[in-house]
Amino acid sequence: MSVSRWLTAYRMQLFLYAKSTDAPDLNTANLWGGRDPQPKA
Repeated sequence: MSVSRWLTAYRMQLFLYAKSTDAPDLNTANLWGGRDPQPKA
């Protein structure tokens, strides 16, 4: 169980680092879903 917590925290840290580099296209769907959200038609 501690490994999954560590990986979740690591993923969040990488996302926050990428977000701090002024990547405007990143949002929470990229963090938790691992992909871009579907565009609304």
